[in-house]
Amino acid sequence: MLEYLSVKNIALIENAEIEFEKGLNALTGETGAGKSILLDSIGLLLGNRLDKSLIRKGEADCKVIGKFTIDKEVEQKFRQFCEKYDIDFCDEVLISRSYKIDGKSEIRLNGTMITLSMLKDFATFMVNSYGQHESFELFDTAKHLSILDNYSKISQFEPYEKYKSNYEKLLEINKKLAELGGDARERQNSIDLIKFQIEEIENFNISQDEYETLLDKRKLLLNLGKIISNTMTAQNLLDENLVSNILKAKSLISQASVYDESLADYSNRLDAVQIEIDDILDSIKSYNNNSNFDEGEEQQVEDRLSAYNKLFRKYGNTVDDILNFKDEISKKLYLLENADKEFETLSTEKQKILSNLFDYAKQISDYRKKYGKILCENITSNLKKLNINNASLNFNFENTEFVEKNLTQNGIDRVELMFSANLGEELKPLNKIASGGEISRFMLALKAVIAESDNMPTMIFDEIDTGISGTTSEAIAKQMAIISKNHQIIVVTHSHQIASMADENYLIQKIEENDRTITKVKKLNSEEKINEIARFLSGENLTELSIQNAKHLIEEQDLYKRSL
Repeated sequence: MLEYLSVKNIALIENAEIEFEKGLNALTGETGAGKSILLDSIGLLLGNRLDKSLIRKGEADCKVIGKFTIDKEVEQKFRQFCEKYDIDFCDEVLISRSYKIDGKSEIRLNGTMITLSMLKDFATFMVNSYGQHESFELFDTAKHLSILDNYSKISQFEPYEKYKSNYEKLLEINKKLAELGGDARERQNSIDLIKFQIEEIENFNISQDEYETLLDKRKLLLNLGKIISNTMTAQNLLDENLVSNILKAKSLISQASVYDESLADYSNRLDAVQIEIDDILDSIKSYNNNSNFDEGEEQQVEDRLSAYNKLFRKYGNTVDDILNFKDEISKKLYLLENADKEFETLSTEKQKILSNLFDYAKQISDYRKKYGKILCENITSNLKKLNINNASLNFNFENTEFVEKNLTQNGIDRVELMFSANLGEELKPLNKIASGGEISRFMLALKAVIAESDNMPTMIFDEIDTGISGTTSEAIAKQMAIISKNHQIIVVTHSHQIASMADENYLIQKIEENDRTITKVKKLNSEEKINEIARFLSGENLTELSIQNAKHLIEEQDLYKRSL
C-alpha cells in the first residue's frame, strides 16, 4: 500500500507531505483547492504523463516521492518484478520522480535509476486508479475484452498460451509464403516482373566508371566556351615574344658566365624553361584547334545520363544500389522458380496451425463465456449494494466465423458489455443507456470485483460520487467500507456520507501566502473531522445542530464498519 507521499512544486502545491493509512482515506476540500492535483501526483508515481506544465510557476523543477509497503498479497509479484529487472528485493519501496524545466527527468526505485516502462510495470500490481476518464474508457468496446481477460486471468489459461504461440507461427508462415509470391499465378507474375527488371538492368550495362565519365563530360561540355576563352588567352601570353625574350636572356647570361662560371647553371635552366614552354604552347594550340563544340555529342551525354536517372528512380539512388538490387532479386527469382515444393510444404503446415488455432480459439471463447458470466454476476451483486437493484448485465459475444481473417493475437472473440439498470428493460450497449451516476457506480462495482481478483493493495477514486446523492451516496460509502477492510482506498469526495465513513480524513485547502496561492494538506483529528462533516451539512457557518448531526453520522458509520 501507499504509506507516504511527498509533493514538491507541482501546480499549486509548493510542499506537501501525507502519511496515508490502511482502510478508507478521504480527501475533502473546496472545489479548486487541489485535491485532484494530489491524485495526479500519485499518478506520476504510477507512470502517468509528466511535462513542464505541471511545474509550479517560477520554479525550475518538481518532484514526487512515494513510499510503498509490499504486502503479502503482492510479494510474489514484486519478487518477479525484481528478478525481471535485476533489482534487489525488499519489503519497502521508495519511488521518486523528478522533472526539470529544461526537460530532463529522472525516476528512481530505492535509489536505482529505472525507466518509465518499468515504473508502469510496477504500478500494475500495486495501485488501481479510477478517474473520470475511465468512465469514457468503459464506452470503448475495444476495452471490454481486456476487462474480461484481466478478470479471468486468461494469460494463465494453457490453451491461450498455446494459441499465442501458434499465432506467432502463423504470422511467420504467412511471411514466408508472401516471400514465395503467393499461389502459382501470383508467383508467376512475380517471376515475370523480376525477369523484366533483371533484363532491363543487364541490357543497360550499368557502370560506375561510365557514370562518372559522363558526369565529367557533361561538366566539360557545359563549360566549353569558358575553357576555350581561357586557353586562347593563355596561348596568346605564351607567344613568340616570350620565347624570344627567354632566348635573349639566355644569351646575356651566357656572355656573363665567361667572367663568372656560377652563372652558367642559370643559362642551362633557361634552356629547360624554353623547351617546357615550347611544349606547353604546342599542347595548348593543339587543344584549341581540336576543341570544336559537337551538339550531337552533348545530346548523347544528356540522353545517357537521363537513362541512368530513370534507372535510379526505379531501382536505387546509386549504381551500387542498383547492382545490389539486381543481386537481391536474382536470389528471389531463384527462390520463386524453385518454390513449388516449399510452397506446398508451408501450405500444409499452415493448415495444421489454422486447425490448432481454431480449436484453441473455441476453448478460449468457452473460457471467456464462463468467466464473463461469473464477472457479470459479481458486478450485479455489487450494483444491488449500490442501489441499482434491478441491474442486469452480460458480455455479448459476436458470432464470428472461424476463418483466418477473423483471427487476432488474442483469439477470435469480439465482445461488448450489455447493460440494463431497470427491471423489464432489454440489455443495450453500456454507452447508450448508462447515466453519469450509473456509470460511476458501475465502475465502483467493477473495480471492487477486480480488486478482489487481483489482490490489489491500493485503490484510488477521484470523485466517484459525481452525479449522485442521498441514499445512493450512502450505498457507495458502505461499499467502500467493505472494500477497505482488505484494501487501502484513497478517495477524493464531495459526499458527507463517504467522508464520514473514512478511517482517515485529509483537508485540502487553498490559501494565500507571501503573495502566492498555495495548497496545504492537513490530516484531521476527531474534532476537526466532525467540523469538516458539519461544513458539508451547513456550509462555512457551523451551527450546533450541524455539529450534532455530524457526530451522529460519524457514529452511525463507525457502527456500520464495526459490524463488517
